[in-house]
Amino acid sequence: MEGTLGAVVLFFVFVVAPLLEIVTAVSLAKAIGWGAVLTEMAVAGVAGVFVVRAVGLSVWRRVRRVLDQERLPGDETADALLILLAGVLLVVPGLLSDLAALLLLFPPTRAAARRSALRRWRERVQVSSDYIDVESTGDGVHTPRRPLGP
Repeated sequence: MEGTLGAVVLFFVFVVAPLLEIVTAVSLAKAIGWGAVLTEMAVAGVAGVFVVRAVGLSVWRRVRRVLDQERLPGDETADALLILLAGVLLVVPGLLSDLAALLLLFPPTRAAARRSALRRWRERVQVSSDYIDVESTGDGVHTPRRPLGP
């Protein structure tokens, strides 16, 4: 099941999303002109570079620290990851990716995305008192990776 889901995600990211971006850009360009569309994409790309540079390395270090301590990410770490994702989406050329990035930068919609992401993370990672169990197959089988503690 996970292999199939991965293939679907890859198909969406590399085929469907670019096609939707092209159709959206062409449609908007017909309405307002290519100059405005290309200017928006360039400005968004520059803004994305600034966002990624501002939060990138520090967020990555924080996430690594949380994972090394075998903890689930908290709200602050998840928010930081979503802001980093927003910066990356701004760098990617396209109007739909820019819209998704702006939604992640806006605190109320970022909070909704954070709750959803953390809920999905918790569904995949089951924490017990003795082990961190990571779901390894789509049929609900959990494989203990290593004991918690010293």
